[in-house]
Amino acid sequence: MKLRTLLSMALCGALLLTGCTKPAPTPSGSGSASGSGTTPEQPEPAATIEVQLYLPNENVDGFDIVTETVTDDPLTLPNQLIAALVERDALPSGTSVISFDMTKSIPPQLRLNLSAEFKDALLRTGTSGEYMLMGSVVNTFLTAYDAEQIVLLSEGETIESGHNVYDQPLTFFQNQNDTDSLFAQCAPDAPENALAVIVNEPFEDSDAGQFLLLQSRSPSNTFSADGKYDRAYIIPRLANSEIELFEIEYDSDSGEFHKSASVFSCKSTADTLIYGSFDRGEVLPRYMLTVSAEGAYGEFVLSYNGRDGTPALEYVCETQ
Repeated sequence: MKLRTLLSMALCGALLLTGCTKPAPTPSGSGSASGSGTTPEQPEPAATIEVQLYLPNENVDGFDIVTETVTDDPLTLPNQLIAALVERDALPSGTSVISFDMTKSIPPQLRLNLSAEFKDALLRTGTSGEYMLMGSVVNTFLTAYDAEQIVLLSEGETIESGHNVYDQPLTFFQNQNDTDSLFAQCAPDAPENALAVIVNEPFEDSDAGQFLLLQSRSPSNTFSADGKYDRAYIIPRLANSEIELFEIEYDSDSGEFHKSASVFSCKSTADTLIYGSFDRGEVLPRYMLTVSAEGAYGEFVLSYNGRDGTPALEYVCETQ
C-alpha cells in the first residue's frame, strides 16, 4: 500500500515538471512561421568627400572642372583620383599610382609616381595634348590636397617628353584659352608655343595700340639694363613663370651666344607686367631673355634690326 502510494506521488510530480518546462528557443536567424526572425546588423556606409577633377575641354586649350564623390580614405585617395581621371578619359587606360607621398609642411609638397602608361601617352601627343595631360593630374592633386607644388615621376624616373623635361616641382596649370588675361589682350595671335610676349615701344603710331594699353597700368617689376633707347613691356603667358635677363657674349669659335651674367630675374603671378630699358646693340646683341614655365623653357636674343626696325611684338617661344 505504501509502495503504490509512493509510485503515484512520483508519477504526479513528473507530470507537473513536464508541464512547467519552457519550449527550447528558436535558433537565431532560423526564422519562424510568422516571419519574425532576427535581422543581422548592416555595416555603416563609408564616409565620402567631394573632389574636383580637371578634364581637358573639347578644344584642348583649357580645363573643365567636374565634381566627383570618392571614399574619404587618405590611403586610397591618390588611386581614386587617378582612377576617376582614367574613367573620364583624361588619362590613358591602365595609368595607375606606383607611389605617393607628401611633406608635412603647410602647404605640403606632393610627390606622385605614375605607371609607364602615363609617360607613353605624353610621348605620343603634341604640345597642347601634353599640357592637358600634365595639367589634369597636377591641378587635380594640388586642389585635392590644397598644395602648391607637385613632383611628377613615371616608373620612378624624371619624365622627359619630346617637348619638356619635368625635373622641377610643378605648379598649377592655367587655362590656355583665358581671353581675359593680359597676355591674351596684348597678343591674341600669339604662337601656340609662346611663353611670353615682348611689347616694344613703338616708333610708328600705327604700332602703338598694345603699348598705349599697357601705359595705363603699373608694372609689377621694372629693370634698367644699361640702356635707354630700347624700352619694352614683358608679359609672361602663365603664372609662376621664371623670367630672367642675361648679359651674353659671342663665341666666335662656335658662332653662338652664351649667357655670362644675370641682370634681372623674377617669378610671375597672374597678369604680371614687367617694364624695362636695355640696349639691343647695333653690332652685336648684348642681352638674352629666358622664360621657364610648367616644365617648358624658351630664350630670346634681344637683337637690333637696322633694316626693318624693331617689331611691335616679339615672342619668347618654347625652345625645341
